[in-house]
Amino acid sequence: MILVSLMAAMLSGAEAAPVAEKVQEAVAPRAGRELYICARDEASRRAFKRRFGEVVFVSAREVVDSRTDGSAWAVPRCITQKEYLRLEKLTSKTR
Repeated sequence: MILVSLMAAMLSGAEAAPVAEKVQEAVAPRAGRELYICARDEASRRAFKRRFGEVVFVSAREVVDSRTDGSAWAVPRCITQKEYLRLEKLTSKTR
């Protein structure tokens, strides 16, 4: 977990880091909920849009809620580093 967090902090503006596998398993028991830690700068948005087609940021609460309401995403979603840390806390409480 720490490695992913450090990698995300060191990434240049044009890259996104996949969320740690442990958190990914907790929030994505089935396909359709892939998350990437993304910066909010324009270069990051362009790179993510080029790769996945659209940029949609979600909060930690939205990710947890999507697990219970059964919704899936057509394309991966972005989450900020701050929200990712909240997500780690929320998912560790629910285990």
